[in-house]
Amino acid sequence: MPIEQMTETGRPVNDLDIARVERRFDCKLPEAYALFLKRHNGGTPEPDAFNGLRPSDEALVHYFYSIDGDEHSDLIENAAFLREYHDVAPTMLPIARTQSGDAVCIGTADDNHGKVYFWSHDAPVREKATWLLAHDLDSFLATFHRIVL
Repeated sequence: MPIEQMTETGRPVNDLDIARVERRFDCKLPEAYALFLKRHNGGTPEPDAFNGLRPSDEALVHYFYSIDGDEHSDLIENAAFLREYHDVAPTMLPIARTQSGDAVCIGTADDNHGKVYFWSHDAPVREKATWLLAHDLDSFLATFHRIVL
């Protein structure tokens, strides 16, 4: 079940906004992510649970970051913080925050462009803090579902 709706989205964004993010992080955003930003500009997904490639990858997205969001949801500020003060690789852009404070990232380098990753803030071995969730954003978004208790 893909995402049915996004609530608490940011203001409408355009190509100039996308270019500002690309300049700030010296990268070219994957086209699917740029379209996602233009369509939603972040927000809270419903449903909010997602799966990755591994059986243990189920988690919840608290919100997707947005361009010009507030102090908690701003894409540029949060991505810069996670890159500077944590070990999120410069070849990845954090695009969402999970309920537990981890990040969903999208690849921006030639060898990982458009791939979606999970970054764990509390992984016991820092070299194993990041792993592949999906080969592209559309595949990742298609995994969203409701958790059945």
